[in-house]
Amino acid sequence: MKALLRWYKDAVLNNISPLLISAIFHYPFVTIHPFMDGNGRVGRLLTNFILHSHGYTVTKYASIEKQHEKDRGKYYSSLRKILT
Repeated sequence: MKALLRWYKDAVLNNISPLLISAIFHYPFVTIHPFMDGNGRVGRLLTNFILHSHGYTVTKYASIEKQHEKDRGKYYSSLRKILT
């Protein structure tokens, strides 16, 4: 987690697009498994937080959480494909 947070701070300091930061941050966060349950939910919450803290109002237009709930199996399948 410390390495991921260092990466996040460096990415912000290097003016990497918040859209890329949020997407890139999500994958290692959910693969670290810092929680017994709720990795995906907390990861999506952090994605929204990153976007919101950089001025994006994504939740005004779409709920990322609601999109994932529509097809949870596809979400997890997509993550597994990235791992292989």
